[in-house]
Formats: sequence, structure tokens, C-alpha cells
Amino acid sequence: MLHRLLPPGNRAPVRTIAALDALDPIGKTLGKLARDRVALDPPAAAQNNSHRLMQRELVRVSIHRSEPTAGDSPGVMSDAMSSAPYWAANPTCRACGRQSVAGSYLCVHCRPVMARVEIRKNADGSGRSVDKQARLRAMQRQFDPRIDSYRCYFTGVPLELAAGRRRSAEWTHLTAGDESSVVLACKLVNRMQTDLTEGEFEVLVKALARRFDGEPFDEAAFPPEPE
Repeated sequence: MLHRLLPPGNRAPVRTIAALDALDPIGKTLGKLARDRVALDPPAAAQNNSHRLMQRELVRVSIHRSEPTAGDSPGVMSDAMSSAPYWAANPTCRACGRQSVAGSYLCVHCRPVMARVEIRKNADGSGRSVDKQARLRAMQRQFDPRIDSYRCYFTGVPLELAAGRRRSAEWTHLTAGDESSVVLACKLVNRMQTDLTEGEFEVLVKALARRFDGEPFDEAAFPPEPE
């Protein structure tokens, strides 16, 4: 019955608002904001600006929940989006909510991030396959709409999409060799982590910090050789 809340001539976004209300408390809040925007916009502009804005908010809230609820895996998408294969073409980018490239599920900014080449090898020397669905989940979790960019998993600093810089976005693994554990990190920290697990890296960095403060280095923090 949401259409009764909208003034005449402003009813194009009704399905979008209903979808926002159906998501979760965050979605309900955005639904209310969307209704307020529609009520304030002039009728002639409501079907264009407000509808486009609400569509983008719908995509973002469905893929950028601030905290996953019990039973949810990180980066859970709405039922409408998860019913289709992750790679199915979508008008809005499944990672950030911008307009997708025609025939793609990602926008012009996110496609190069997804396509970053994995140069590390398996233990037998063979090339390592890429789990693009795991990459998409990481992108959904790490995209920050407040800065319209991704943040480094380890430091939280905004990442640069251009390659070759210290803040450039690179793929790394929380568990070496496990493609399902990929996250985006800045180039500088990624090179520091090398093949360490997240836990090994944390212990080593903390030991180094204490060493820089004048304490003896704890050799137990030095990671063993990988098996």
C-alpha cells in the first residue's frame, strides 16, 4: 500500500520503495528517505531523478550491509539478485552500484579490479585459478559508498584503482593458496604480507612494532616455512 503515501504523479518508484522496505531495517530507513525525496521533488522531475537515485540505493543496501546478521555470509545479496548467476548481466554494477558496462555485471571502474591477474603459482608450479565469485564478495564488502571507492582490508585506507602505486588495489589471500579467502589490499601491505596467513602477518607486525619501540624481537613471532 506504499503508493498511497506518494503524491499523484510520483508513483513510478513504488516497486523500488517496496523492495527497499522488504530488505531489512537499513532498507526500511532508505525506503522512508526515498519516499521523502519523492514527496519533495517536483512531479515533473520525480520520475527521473528520484527513481534513478532510489534504484542505486536499492542496489547498494542489498550488497553493502554494514554488519552481516546471524546466518548470513558476508556480502549477502538480495534474493532478487542472488537468484541469478553472479556473472549475469545487470544494469547496475554488482560490486559498487554504478551503471554497468553494457552486457556486463560490473562497471567500467570495477571490471579492471576483478580482472587483476593472479601471478602466484600453486605448490606444483602450475598457474592458480581465480575464484571470481569470491572476488565479487570481497568487492561488495570492501566498497565504501561514502568515498565511492574500495578500502584496504588491513589498513582501511582508500585504494587507488590505477596499478603501480603504493595504494593500488591488489588481491591477496587471508589463507595462502585459498582462493575463497581473497581480499583487496594496498600494494604496499600486500607485498609485506607475501605468503603469510592473516594470523601470521598480524603476529609478525605486532612483534615488529614492539621492536621499533625498543623491546627485543620475539623470535616466536617469526613464521615457520610453509609446508
